[in-house]
Amino acid sequence: MDAVTRRRRAACAVFDPVLSEDDLLAALWMQHDTMSGDAVSDIIRYVDAVAGRFAIDPATRKRLYEGLHRALRLPDDDLPIDPWPAMLAVRPAAPPRASAPRAPVAAPWPAAAAPVYEPPYQPGYPAAYPPPYQPAFQAPYQSPGQPVYQQSPYQPPPDPAYPGYSPPYPTPPGGASVAPGYPAAPPGFVPAPPGFAPQLQTPAPLVNPQLAAPAPEVAAPAAVVEPAAPVGAPSVDTSVWTPDSGVPPEQAVFAELIASIAADIAQTHSREFDDWRTSWLVLLEREKPVSPLRAQLVAACKQLTPDQTPADRRRSWRLALSAQQLAGQVHQLYVALCEALGPVDADHVLNRAVKLVEQTPAARLYSPRKLM
Repeated sequence: MDAVTRRRRAACAVFDPVLSEDDLLAALWMQHDTMSGDAVSDIIRYVDAVAGRFAIDPATRKRLYEGLHRALRLPDDDLPIDPWPAMLAVRPAAPPRASAPRAPVAAPWPAAAAPVYEPPYQPGYPAAYPPPYQPAFQAPYQSPGQPVYQQSPYQPPPDPAYPGYSPPYPTPPGGASVAPGYPAAPPGFVPAPPGFAPQLQTPAPLVNPQLAAPAPEVAAPAAVVEPAAPVGAPSVDTSVWTPDSGVPPEQAVFAELIASIAADIAQTHSREFDDWRTSWLVLLEREKPVSPLRAQLVAACKQLTPDQTPADRRRSWRLALSAQQLAGQVHQLYVALCEALGPVDADHVLNRAVKLVEQTPAARLYSPRKLM
């Protein structure tokens, strides 16, 4: 079975309970014209088009998404017969499109002819082009009355002291001819002997003695070795309960539970920390009768802050109360948690704290679940 027939049979199986016969055939023709694949996007696009045309409600539309997606993967025997004959009875298939005649194509422009190389003009050879224009020589313009410059034919006689030299100007009468560029020697000048070459002395460079003197070397200071700190015994956290601490295990478990709950709220619900403390204070202040024990509870509750250390929390909440009184305080603590965080988050915080406290040494003797 080809993919088109499978899509047609699957759509018939899905839309038959929803649409009438005429609307079903119209929906099948919509699929034939628009749906070209079995992808989820194709299914959603086709179902949305059918639902928009035939006013199908959103709930039914969601069922049609899943139904068509599932029907496309059913075996052939589980699908209805092909509705193609019924579709052709309503609207015959479009005949194949005839190929339209092609429009006449204009002839291309003729290609430009390649340039023909012409050698440059040379005298004595036949040229393809006439020689370049050369204007006839014309004498420079001369206004009337202006003297015409002509080179003087006079040439001075050669100087007997320097044969072959012709000065540009004649030697004045009574003057001595001098070679060009060499002035007359002063009186008493003694010429240098043949082969003498003067020796040029290069002046010594100027040196600043302050800059030239090497800087004195400064010895690096010796490293100061500090004596090692004496190794003492490691600090012991006295807030952690031990069997020989003299504190009943139920009081130690209560203090560990309060410290774990405060640390959890500071980490996961930091914005609601003040709300939880305020709700707990209101419940503590409503207790009657007024006693030093209630004042101690109120003072410990006021000291609760997000940045308080676990050791300080354990010390401040290790109270001399009985197991029944400690269970009552845990109940008020849970009520304050519900008011600040809600019942769901309050249960989560309390369960996490109980699991942490169960790993402490005091919980082996007194389980924190006894205080719930």
